Amino acid sequence: MTAFGEHEGAKLLETWLSGKKSVVLITGRRSFAACGARDFLMPRLAGREVLHLETAGENARAETVEEMRRAAAGRGIDGFVAVGGGTAIDTAKLVRGL
Repeated sequence: MTAFGEHEGAKLLETWLSGKKSVVLITGRRSFAACGARDFLMPRLAGREVLHLETAGENARAETVEEMRRAAAGRGIDGFVAVGGGTAIDTAKLVRGL
């Protein structure tokens, strides 16, 4: 894991998002807004199709991952963004991997 300051993180994210039209965003329910990530990230996702999926704050459950996978299926997803703790990140990895 690499930590970036806001300026470096914004530049890296904008470079990564370049050319992406459809993104899956997986976050925690409350933490996304509470930590300021929503205010930081959403303007950078503007103009893209964003499928925002929220975790329940517990370990990734098979049925939740399957529901998210179905929601993302067939959308021509260009990338996945996960914001939050281990549950959001692990869930994003599982949904992407399936």
